[in-house]
Amino acid sequence: MLQRTADVMGVKVEAILLPGSGGTVVSKARNAFIHLVYPVMAQSETAAILGRRTHSTIYGARRRCQEMMRKDKHYDVLVQGLMAEFKGERHQYVIKH
Repeated sequence: MLQRTADVMGVKVEAILLPGSGGTVVSKARNAFIHLVYPVMAQSETAAILGRRTHSTIYGARRRCQEMMRKDKHYDVLVQGLMAEFKGERHQYVIKH
């Protein structure tokens, strides 16, 4: 999912994983990845993968992704496409937050 998110968003996986924002494009990609894995991965796991961020940062990133999806139709199409692509995996492994 991480590699595919990076490919769709036009960034490198390493940029998504690095601590720090990395600029708008990288932040959008990171937020999309967080939104994508939110139902299937504990926030602490996601935080560990993404440079030891806090669980509140993960929650905020998901919220920002949802806000950006409402405001930016192109971004919405990209994120919705990723969600559709991984629909089976996401629903198979859903966890309770």
